[in-house]
Amino acid sequence: MNKINAEVMGAKRIVIAGHIRPDGDCIGSCTALYLYLSQNMEKLGLEKVDVYLEPFGNEFRILAGVEAIRHSYDTEETYDTFISLDCGSLDRLGNALSFYNKAKKTINIDHHGEPCGG
Repeated sequence: MNKINAEVMGAKRIVIAGHIRPDGDCIGSCTALYLYLSQNMEKLGLEKVDVYLEPFGNEFRILAGVEAIRHSYDTEETYDTFISLDCGSLDRLGNALSFYNKAKKTINIDHHGEPCGG
């Protein structure tokens, strides 16, 4: 987590998003990072952490942190750092692309071939 800490150092408002039609991999990685960041807000100097994903099936409601996921995108909201998880290309960000476009810093953590924004 040292790399994550270093990457978000200086950020105040972070948004996390995954790909359209989120699956378990996407939902799990987004909620895990959300939980880590939200539990370490003071240590990292963060003011706000949000996570956005499109609606998904009830079978994923057992995952810790899913209650924090926002499904309605407030495009007026601004974040200085955007983190995409499990997303291979910008066209798979869906409505979260507006947050990506407005963020001062973007971070992509992914296992797919083409990096988001690449």
